[in-house]
Amino acid sequence: IKSHEEWLASGGGKGTKLDISGFDMRGIEAIIAKPKLTAVRGVGATFYGLDLSGSELQACILDQSDLRASKLDGADIRGSSLRGAKFNG
Repeated sequence: IKSHEEWLASGGGKGTKLDISGFDMRGIEAIIAKPKLTAVRGVGATFYGLDLSGSELQACILDQSDLRASKLDGADIRGSSLRGAKFNG
């Protein structure tokens, strides 16, 4: 996450863009609590039941991700792709 934040801050000049595609993020909830995750690639990632309130998720690719039971209050998902993502209901 730190390397991704460095990548964002440097406009891609330093650090690396985070790719969490296919990962189950439930075990590291404390690490991803309200970070700046802008432009993360997370195709098929599992966020089931996580509190992502207030997270910066702009321009992410979260296609086919599992966001069921997740809290997204105040999360900024502008410009993100959520094709085939699972939500409640």
